[in-house]
Amino acid sequence: MIDVVLNEAKSKYYDHAAKDLEKCGTLDSKIEYWGALESHREYLKSIEIKHKKKISFWFEYTSVLQKKY
Repeated sequence: MIDVVLNEAKSKYYDHAAKDLEKCGTLDSKIEYWGALESHREYLKSIEIKHKKKISFWFEYTSVLQKKY
């Protein structure tokens, strides 16, 4: 879902994608074997590069992280 929202710039769903991304980060430590998939850290880095100009999304993601702590 995160990729679809960001790739298609569906800004009305940025809040949902940001929550999903945060949840993925939380679950990351429970995964021992990624196989052919990139780790959460690698995925986060790749979307940071690809979607760095989507300021609204990154604002939502930062807000989700701040509410967590």
